[in-house]
Amino acid sequence: MLSFELFKNFLFSRRSGAIVRIVAALCVLGVTLGVAALIIVVSVMNGFQGSLRDRLLSIEPHLIVSVKGFTRQDDYIDHPIHKYLKSLPDTKVFLTESQDVILRTVDGIVHAAIARGVNKESMEYIINETEKISRRLEAQKAGYGSEKASKWLESTLGSNEIYVGLELANLLNLYEGDKITVVPPEGLLLPPGEIPPFETLTVRGVIDSNYGEHDSKMIYYGLGKSFYRLRDTASRLMGIEVRVKDPENISGLKAKLEALGADVETWKDRNSNLLLALFLERFLVGLLLGMSAIIAGFSMITVVVLLMTQKKKEMGVFMSIGLSTVRTRRLFMKMGLLLSGSGLFFGVSIGLISCFLIDRYSKGILPDIYYDSSIPAKVDPNQMTWILSIAVILCILTSWLSTRKIRDLTASEALRGNTSHEI
Repeated sequence: MLSFELFKNFLFSRRSGAIVRIVAALCVLGVTLGVAALIIVVSVMNGFQGSLRDRLLSIEPHLIVSVKGFTRQDDYIDHPIHKYLKSLPDTKVFLTESQDVILRTVDGIVHAAIARGVNKESMEYIINETEKISRRLEAQKAGYGSEKASKWLESTLGSNEIYVGLELANLLNLYEGDKITVVPPEGLLLPPGEIPPFETLTVRGVIDSNYGEHDSKMIYYGLGKSFYRLRDTASRLMGIEVRVKDPENISGLKAKLEALGADVETWKDRNSNLLLALFLERFLVGLLLGMSAIIAGFSMITVVVLLMTQKKKEMGVFMSIGLSTVRTRRLFMKMGLLLSGSGLFFGVSIGLISCFLIDRYSKGILPDIYYDSSIPAKVDPNQMTWILSIAVILCILTSWLSTRKIRDLTASEALRGNTSHEI
């Protein structure tokens, strides 16, 4: 192909000139590094955010459904919404309740927390999901082929027994078997001398969800087995927790439940600030890296314009042997596309290979202060499609801009090296 032969000889042969050859190589290198850095950084951020999402969904209900005025379990069991949810395939439905509480240890340490009442099936689901993540993290530290950890918590909680989040247990210096007193927040507003309602509970164990923010504020108790004296507190909320197969696509189910008269809160609603912060972080980092790649891409204009300035007589030869102005322009446009495409190809290749190597061989290299001991890298096909589409458009745009002056050039002017039409 003529354009490819000219691309090799005009840009990268010894006869092309040191300036053109060096500038072309630097431009290709700039596009390569820009595209590769964009793919690697965005993929690593996807990996970390995906890991955080998995931890969040292992403990967070995908939906919490409540009906105004319902405060008892029997109210929900016989309700059509509960029966409808039970009939859905691949859906786990549990009754739940939650309330804000104040904790006080025997040492006098006081801390706020959220108490969540769950039944045996819900507690078993939470334990299984958190253990999966714990086993994965242990496997990353120990390497491939490590043995799975055994079960370390029972799903059944007895009367006045609780599980405490790991971070909260460390903060309050709690251990298995310790006693703790729980009072409602409104009890702090009572006049002096009046005793607020309280419960004395026993720490059955410590649960580690591998998500520190959650573990620093959560306690779990058996639904209907504890908090008897706190059932009329202002913050108590009774409802139905729902877990679906695809927690990313729950807007349709939410709309149906709201049409039936229920109040519905999704896991995205409860963590909207966190998800927004993660989105903005990924967007801004991707935007800055993308701008650096765009700047490197527009430097291709310099290379093509410099090439046409040096090869004006050769362009006149092409026109004199029968090549039209349009075809001559297309020839140099193709050389510009080959130059940009080379940087794009090498950048995408290096980026994808680097993501694979990072995800495969970065096990256990991070210290324990991070959520993960490895560096996950997840390549999103949709993001790759956007990156490639924008890159191809920029390649075409830079090639078109750099060759648009050829349309005003004639063969005689090019052969004489006439500068009346600047390239």
